[in-house]
Amino acid sequence: MSGKFLVTGGAGFVGSNLANNLLSDGCSVTILDSFARSGTQNNLAWLRRQHGNGQLEFFQGDVRDFATVRSAAVDVDIIYHLAGQVAVN
Repeated sequence: MSGKFLVTGGAGFVGSNLANNLLSDGCSVTILDSFARSGTQNNLAWLRRQHGNGQLEFFQGDVRDFATVRSAAVDVDIIYHLAGQVAVN
């Protein structure tokens, strides 16, 4: 598989593992995540340790913000939408 991928929710458990597999296959990956869930910053740090920043790009933001999504999706071939909703108390 080749191309440039956007993974929304890419710092979550499922998203970071998907991003890891894509990066391991030599793909370029952009992650869009709001860091709303605990541990997501650790997952992104793990990806950066594994793959550096060469093929990995990160946008912090919410998928409900169209301008953020549009910025993250520039030149992207495929989008995996894994961002979930976080309950607010």
